[in-house]
Amino acid sequence: MITTNRKLIDRAFRSIMITMMITGIIAMIGSFIDSLIIGNFLGSKALAAFGYASPVYMIIAALGSILANGGKVLCSVYIGKNDTKAVRENFTVSCIATLVIGIVVTIVCLTAATPLALLLGAKGELTAATAAYIRGLGIGAVPILFMQVLSNYICLDDAEKLVFLSVLGMTVVNVTLDIFVALVWHNGLLGMALATSASYTVSVMIMAVYFRRKNRLFVLKKPSRFGKECGSIFATGFPNVVSKLSISFTNICLNKILFSCGGVSAVSAFSVQSTIFMFVNSAFAGLSSGVSMFSGIYYGEKNKNALKKLLAVALKYGFLLSFSIGAVTLLLAPQLAGWILKGDAATMSLAAQSIRFLSISFPLETVILSLTYYYLAVKRITISNILCAVYRFVLNVLCAWIFSMVFGINGVWFSYFAAGVFTLPVLLLLLLPYSKGSKGMEYLLALPRDFEEPEDQILEISMNDNMDHVIRFVSQVRDFCREKGLEEGKNLRICIAIEEMVGNIVKHGSKGKKANNIDIRILIGKDEIAITIRDNGIRFNPLLYSIREDQYGLQLVQGITKKMDYNYIAGTNCVHILI
Repeated sequence: MITTNRKLIDRAFRSIMITMMITGIIAMIGSFIDSLIIGNFLGSKALAAFGYASPVYMIIAALGSILANGGKVLCSVYIGKNDTKAVRENFTVSCIATLVIGIVVTIVCLTAATPLALLLGAKGELTAATAAYIRGLGIGAVPILFMQVLSNYICLDDAEKLVFLSVLGMTVVNVTLDIFVALVWHNGLLGMALATSASYTVSVMIMAVYFRRKNRLFVLKKPSRFGKECGSIFATGFPNVVSKLSISFTNICLNKILFSCGGVSAVSAFSVQSTIFMFVNSAFAGLSSGVSMFSGIYYGEKNKNALKKLLAVALKYGFLLSFSIGAVTLLLAPQLAGWILKGDAATMSLAAQSIRFLSISFPLETVILSLTYYYLAVKRITISNILCAVYRFVLNVLCAWIFSMVFGINGVWFSYFAAGVFTLPVLLLLLLPYSKGSKGMEYLLALPRDFEEPEDQILEISMNDNMDHVIRFVSQVRDFCREKGLEEGKNLRICIAIEEMVGNIVKHGSKGKKANNIDIRILIGKDEIAITIRDNGIRFNPLLYSIREDQYGLQLVQGITKKMDYNYIAGTNCVHILI
């Protein structure tokens, strides 16, 4: 009876993906409304100044992305290793780095706003407006960075709904303040930037509710290796910067190619396509968040089977998501173009065509996105960086340049899909040194040969919350341990621990009429036995209840084990036991 780990992985992944997807879309809507209000109420000059200042926000967002994603991935690995001390030190290092970088950015923006505006290309009367927006944005650098960092961390402690509420609150505050700035207070771009800064501050304040939890995972702890951990966070988060820079350079190159093919109309159509791409990417962010989070946890556990099933689940939901969104954008391309741009018939036709071509690239986008974040989590950072650069920039620009000479503007639109197709063989070549001799999904895993103990040293099973199943499994465990030559005393401790812990889940973890799924994994190592028990029942931390006098069973388990840890992520309890 070997577990597939599929049901629990599927449910947990879906929970995180949907919440983070909706969160990303709401955040993108807020940013989109910013530009709409500036363009419609403050005028074209203000919109131009806003455009000149936008790279400052992108730089702040990129710094936050490094800290947030790098920290989250490393923290996921530590959770998988059951190293609570490392988790908290990692969180502390990330918070200190965020605060220091945020303060530096604020000082630079306030003291060098005008030179920055000139450097970004602002001229004449636009310089002052651009500098004003940079100052207002700089004031909010610390909360802008902390919003990204905290949202990624606390999702690892079952707080994704709180993150959703914080983003919703941020968007409502931002839009409300934008309207007041534009129509009542008439504060111009400085007021718009301050509204953005205030909205991020509100978001961080909402997320700070998490720290009122008594038994939260993340608390500040003096780090023992600040420099090394900080370097690891930046190194792990760097692929996000590679991706953003690649997209930026690609847009510059494609604008030039399109201008030579179709003039201003083609460039305008491309701006529409880029806007749609940003919205779609905000939806796909939920997919990448789930992949990086769970890949890190299972990598830390050294659970190859779970990683394999996770990739299968991620690709399944990636395809469902991409085909659904792709179908909508394909059918509604003219309407979507009309919502974003008001232009002549030729320009609108080009914009609709660009959206149609973009929609067919979504399935490959989700495949490459899932794999990029998977390799980031399993410490194949070089593969992740190369994958980003090759797909987002090198092949995209190369395909656009070659196909534009043959098919004109349509050749440029087709370049996204073509880049995805040509990236796949490049990926297979990159994986060759790591996966030689492997087949199918295992080829994609790119794991070290000694990543996991031999399969015959592992026993896995999935069951429902049925006590008869528990009794049968305990008997199977006893036979398995005897087969591996374990002494009877250790065999007995393993069986007691499993019967008590799983029995508690069956008796007390029910969510009503709905049956719970329970996954159990036993790994017999050279020096110790590792037991992992997961279930999707009600939240139950055995470490808290074992201190009660009436909980004899839990006290017994703690007494006969070397170590016991607990975490709760995406509606799933997880207990790690070492014997």
